[in-house]
Amino acid sequence: MLDEPPIVPYSFTIIGSAITMRMDPIKFYKRAEGNNFVFNAKLADASAEASYKSITVPVFVPVIEMETKNYFSRWNKSSDILDIHIATAELIIMKSSRCLFGDEVRSKLDEP
Repeated sequence: MLDEPPIVPYSFTIIGSAITMRMDPIKFYKRAEGNNFVFNAKLADASAEASYKSITVPVFVPVIEMETKNYFSRWNKSSDILDIHIATAELIIMKSSRCLFGDEVRSKLDEP
């Protein structure tokens, strides 16, 4: 039962609600059945987390790992004192810029 898609009410057996939804999607979702389908969906059915997990993990995890290792390799090993707030903020900016904007934008953030 959990592996089955949610059921949308339909008038025609073969094509389901495709015509009704295509003609006026807003009206379709404003109907009682449409509201129930959208607003009372189980979180597992409505969540995009599972969909994006298989896409984002293989792409971003190696980038984040590399950026973190590069950041820590530049630390002065002789000093035991570090402002963790500044270091965390810098690391987040470096990782985010590479993941969201790419290598070109990220390279502009390197200190000369």
